[in-house]
Amino acid sequence: MTFTLRHTSTASPDRVWAVVTDVARHGDHVPATAVHTDAGPKRLGWGFTARTAVGPAHVDDTMVLSVWDPPHRMRVVKVGRMLRGWAEATVEPGPDGGSVLTWRESIVPPGLPRALHGVADRIAGPAYDRVLRSLLATAEEAG
Repeated sequence: MTFTLRHTSTASPDRVWAVVTDVARHGDHVPATAVHTDAGPKRLGWGFTARTAVGPAHVDDTMVLSVWDPPHRMRVVKVGRMLRGWAEATVEPGPDGGSVLTWRESIVPPGLPRALHGVADRIAGPAYDRVLRSLLATAEEAG
């Protein structure tokens, strides 16, 4: 499943970039999720894992930075056992000030039967849309 989401924000591109790339804080915006990051500054090959858990059941989404071009573009590759694919964020100046955030993602759950891909497609886009709106609200509140 692949989708593209685009949002405008009144926050500056630098502020949106700072919030969107602060992956350690993404758990504040994604229900039932905690994020653990590699030590040190972000760089190519730097990684993190987002663990979504309900009770004892959990899914780890392990990702590695494959493009790091601050403050404009980042791309991660999903390298976990349960989720494969990639995600990419770009931040550009908005036409009326502010900024435009574009989020593209391709998720491949290797164990998901093909018959359920349509259901997953209908859930993933709206779920990520809510997360992006929450991230942008944080950027706008702070800056």
